[in-house]
Amino acid sequence: MIEQMHGDELNQLRETLFRRELREDEQEALRRHLDAQAQDPGVWAEDVALSRLLSRLPDAPRPSNFTAQVLQAVELEPCSRRRGLFLVSWWAGRRPAIRLATSLSCLLLVFVAYAQYQALSRARLATSIASVVRSVEAASAVAQLPPVEILRDFEAIRGLSQSRVAADEELLVALRTN
Repeated sequence: MIEQMHGDELNQLRETLFRRELREDEQEALRRHLDAQAQDPGVWAEDVALSRLLSRLPDAPRPSNFTAQVLQAVELEPCSRRRGLFLVSWWAGRRPAIRLATSLSCLLLVFVAYAQYQALSRARLATSIASVVRSVEAASAVAQLPPVEILRDFEAIRGLSQSRVAADEELLVALRTN
């Protein structure tokens, strides 16, 4: 992006230089840009001189039948559009039986493609559900829940852990005094 910005800045300075002389700030920006890009200022000067010489050249003369050539090109353009309508004209020119058979074939292809898509999406769904079931079974095998008998006495066990802290503090105080 930075190189593109430098290129845009360089092109803008080049266009400005073709129209008029550069101001001091523009010349300084050009010098900084050429130094940063390690470009030869001589190449830049030759490019500017060549562009100025080319701008002094007279315009190329137009042919006398320029308008006729443009109108002929415009008349030829609708022919290329008609080529795009070939399929429509081919379809309209066929017998009704052929159009019906073609339509039914297209509908059959669409139905078969849709059925295959549905089968594929169902197979992917079944695979993902089986994967989730295997993951849940593996997780439940690893983390077995404690038996219900332990949970019945949960409040008593919880009370023991809280009362034990107070007893331990009393024991520590008794041991320090001795």
